[in-house]
Amino acid sequence: MSEAERQGGIAERITSSLNSLTRARDRIPLQWAKRVNIGLVVAYLIWETWRCLRPDHHTITSLAQLMRVEIRLDLITVGMVSLLLWIVRERPRDLGFQRERIGKQLLVGLGAGLLILVADTILASTLTTLFPYGHAEGAGGLAALFKNPWNLPVLLLSGVVGGGGVEELTRVFILTRFRNTWGRAGLIIGILIEATVFGLGHLYQGWIGAVSGAFTGLLFALVWLRKGRIVEAMSAHACEDVVGLSIGFAMGHL
Repeated sequence: MSEAERQGGIAERITSSLNSLTRARDRIPLQWAKRVNIGLVVAYLIWETWRCLRPDHHTITSLAQLMRVEIRLDLITVGMVSLLLWIVRERPRDLGFQRERIGKQLLVGLGAGLLILVADTILASTLTTLFPYGHAEGAGGLAALFKNPWNLPVLLLSGVVGGGGVEELTRVFILTRFRNTWGRAGLIIGILIEATVFGLGHLYQGWIGAVSGAFTGLLFALVWLRKGRIVEAMSAHACEDVVGLSIGFAMGHL
């Protein structure tokens, strides 16, 4: 058997397996598939709340540990979202991925990200002035990463991929599940719940960090809600993370 025939046989078997999976999926009633989607989303939000409230949450002590956790969670998240979209016969476009005028979407997101950073800075500064002890010392070990300027490129990449990409993919997926299940009221409730859980994810920074996280999570959701374009929310989040991290490093090394 020639190499071309062998490769053709492999491709044929893969195609046959995918067709079998698609036929098996199509036997599942769409309503049941949608219930599985929203059920898993609710379970995830409960688990994430429990995880964020644990005392040992986000005890990161090294850049290598941070990247291991980040890569593992990002791969699992993208895989699960892709699988759940496939189960309910949806495509990335149903989350707001649009190729039309992609440059404008990126620019709108970048502008929104800068405005969100300014608004969040004002909020956090005001709360810090009023409540000086609202921040956690050491920020769960992450503060040590800011002492080495060579960590900056990796953290910026994490902000773009993990923050701008995966976190916004997760947010929009959650919000569309709430909207598809309970309509407009579900969307509003979903935005509030998701922003709260996102804020709890920053609780290791102290309660001011949690409030700040919830505030920015709400604003990122509104960026997506404006036109339903996920790229705008992704670029806004990436811009906010990149500029915020860069300023943090600059201030720490002045």
